[in-house]
Parts: sequence; structure tokens; C-alpha cells
Amino acid sequence: MITMKNKTVRRIAILTLTLLSISVLAGCGTATSVPSKDQSQIAPLKIGVLTSLTGKGTDWGKKQKVALEMVEQETNASGGINGSPVKFVIYDTGGENQQAVILTRKLASEDKVLAILGPYFSGECEVAFPQGNELKIPIISATSAKPGISAANRPWAFRNTMTDDKMIKVGLPIFLKKYPVQNTALVADLKDAVSTSFANGTLPSAMKGISGLSILNDGKSITYNTGDTDFSAQVTTLKQLGPQALGIGGLYQEIASLAQEMKRQGLSIPALGNVGMYSDDLIKQGGDAVEGWVTLSNFWPTNPDLKVQNFNKQFSIVALKNGLKDSSPDAFSVSMYDTAKITLEVIEKNKITPATPLEQARTEIKDGWAKVKDYKGVMGNSTIDGVGDGIMEVYALIVKNGKWQRLE
Repeated sequence: MITMKNKTVRRIAILTLTLLSISVLAGCGTATSVPSKDQSQIAPLKIGVLTSLTGKGTDWGKKQKVALEMVEQETNASGGINGSPVKFVIYDTGGENQQAVILTRKLASEDKVLAILGPYFSGECEVAFPQGNELKIPIISATSAKPGISAANRPWAFRNTMTDDKMIKVGLPIFLKKYPVQNTALVADLKDAVSTSFANGTLPSAMKGISGLSILNDGKSITYNTGDTDFSAQVTTLKQLGPQALGIGGLYQEIASLAQEMKRQGLSIPALGNVGMYSDDLIKQGGDAVEGWVTLSNFWPTNPDLKVQNFNKQFSIVALKNGLKDSSPDAFSVSMYDTAKITLEVIEKNKITPATPLEQARTEIKDGWAKVKDYKGVMGNSTIDGVGDGIMEVYALIVKNGKWQRLE
């Protein structure tokens, strides 16, 4: 018979043996272990981002944010970079130049990020890039297309995109093959830097090199301002000129309104626009009025390449989770994705960690970007030229049956 006293003695003996076993294991070096930190406990590699989440270009900015979320998730799920997680510090400029300046300085001096991706618009880059040079921080736009901005802000400024002057050399002959017109008229958004540059400089310069093609309002573009909604006067002037085609420098919101007014007044002619025209929202807002209109891009969304199609699927999943009604990627989200990936590759190659002195880390990233050559991204191969601009393939895209499709 086991008494209560016997039970107590047995329990004490078992407890004593257990404690002795733990003590022996604790004294053996090979048996001890320190709980590993999860990534939330490790200082992150911080990269700043400037994009437009409100105001003009909202559609583009929201998609860029999705692309960055993809990069952050993919990178951190695989262990981060050099043992540290990645964190994108994203600020909304609203497409405003002054905000681009303020937030560039904030990211560099207060947030102490390693590099800045952005800003979005060329006008913003014209004022933010000099700040990057002054503060000695790499600043890389994934979208700015006005010629000359990187060259004027060496050595800290870069653009992982093709400038309009390079793109139009490829795109204009394709447009004229589709629409063999003899004359055109030019329309420009006076408030947008790259749009004005395109309509008043880049495009007419390229057109003057085409035999048999004239510009009916050369040097006198029909103008409007970002945010305008009434285009009746501009279209009335266009009808008086009688062009066979349009050359437009502008952003998709206003271009869609212009197209609708042209339809209302019975003016049906094709148009060639700069990169600011490329958005699925152009088609949503412009409807059949923009059918047959053409723009230029470094990304072809229906490209059958497996890398592109896999990206499209993953982007759509993340975009829908973020509440975006339009879940398809565009050239600007893809460019931001590749730009972020290149930056992380440079950081990894240089073994940069949060402990690396900030000045050293920024210099190494700057030097790494200057050496980018044939980076194989979703957009294809990217190379940075001698003035800090991207060199990559150019596509002409046409609105066909309510979708952007490649025009060859």
C-alpha cells in the first residue's frame, strides 16, 4: 500500500533528478542555446520612397506602393539582406515640387535612409535631385523622363527609365507606320515639366527629321494646365487647324477629358502621347474616345515572357489585398519594382548593414548604381548610362479594344 508520505518522497526524488539533469545540460556548452531574434527585433535597412499617393498621378503612385510591398515581403521572407530586414519609408508628395524638396531632406536628415527612390514627376526631380547632391544621398527616380535632369545633378542622381528623347526615336516611326499622316498639331500641359518638354521640344524635334511631315502649330502649342476639365476651347482651335493627328504632352486625366471633348465635337484623329498618357485610367475615363491612341513605354503588360506574367499574377494578388480596383501593373510600378531590386542588390554586394557608417553606405550605393549594366529585371535588361539615365527596350502601345496592346 502506497501511503501519502511515500508519494511525497517519490515526487521529491523525481523533481531532484529532473533539476540535476537540467543543471548538467546547462553546464555543457554544446547544449546551451540563445533564442534567435526574429526580424522584428533586428534594425532594418531603411530605404526612402517619394511617390504620388494623392493629387495628380494617384493611380501610378498607389501601384508603385504595391510593387514596393511585394519587394519588401519577398526580401524579408527570404531572410532579408545581409541578415537585416528591409523597410521602405514611403512619403506622399502629392505630385508637388515643394513637398518633394521637404521630404527629400526629411528622409536624408531625419529618417537617415540609405537611399531615396523617387520622386515621381520630372518637375519634382528638378528640385529634389539638387537636394540629393547637397546631402550626398543616392536619389533614383523610376519614372522621370524629361531629358537632362540626371546629367545636371551628377553624381548622386539617377533615373532607371528612358528619357523622352530616346523613346520618341523608337516610337515615332512606329506611329507613322500605323498612321501615315502628313501633318500634326501639338498640345501641351504647361504645368507638367516633362509634358511641356515633350510637346514643345522633344516631339517637334523628332518630327522635323521626318520627310513629308509638317507641324501646323510649330512653336505655338495649344495649351492647358494640370487639373483643367473644360477643353472646349482647345478642341475648337484644333478643329480650325484641321490636323490629321495629334502630338500630346500631358497626363492621363486631362488627356482623357480632351479626348472626350474631341469626340463631342466630332474630331476623330489619332494621337501620340508621352509616358504621362500611359495608364489604365486613361481608358476608363476616356472610353472609346481614346481607341487607337498611342503612347510609349518600357513595359509591355501582355508580354508573354514568363517573368512578366508571373509578376502580373503576384501584383494582382497584392493590389487586390490593398483595395485597388485596377489590379494590373503598369510600366511605373514595374520600374519601381526593378529599381528597388537593383538597390537591394547593390546593398547586398557591398555587404551593407545597419551598422555600416551612413556616409560610407550611401557612397557605396551611389557607386553601385553608376555601374549597373544589363540588370535582368521584369522590364527586361536595364543599364545606367554615363549621365545616370536608364537604357532599356522601348515599346509603342496602342489602345485596342479597350486595352493597351503592343504596336509594332
